[in-house]
Amino acid sequence: MKNEFFIKDVFEKRCLLNRDSESAVIGSLLNNTVKIEEVLLYLNPTILILI
Repeated sequence: MKNEFFIKDVFEKRCLLNRDSESAVIGSLLNNTVKIEEVLLYLNPTILILI
């Protein structure tokens, strides 16, 4: 019985860590995408016409 609680506790903590990691990766990707779009607008004004 004690072992079952330990396994459940470890599993729940790992799930939380994985969610935090996934959120950090997704947030970083979105942040980088926004930065790239901002730079592109300054580099080539014709992009506005193409969009």
